[in-house]
Amino acid sequence: EVNSAEFSPNGQRIVTASSDRTAKVWDTNGKQLATLKGHQKEVWSAAFSPDGQRIMTASYDRTAKVWDTNGKLLADL
Repeated sequence: EVNSAEFSPNGQRIVTASSDRTAKVWDTNGKQLATLKGHQKEVWSAAFSPDGQRIMTASYDRTAKVWDTNGKLLADL
């Protein structure tokens, strides 16, 4: 189940948040570019930063995480 989807600020990528505890980054042709893994429960929201260089995810595990667009975890909140 996909819980949210959002375009990057430049319109070149999409981030989706899913019930499988991941968020995924896609190009606009549907090619998967990265999988963001680390949440213990479903991810209900994912969004790009205004400059498109980072992604914030929020989960039912009561955490938010900051990632680079390649899937590297930068911060666990």
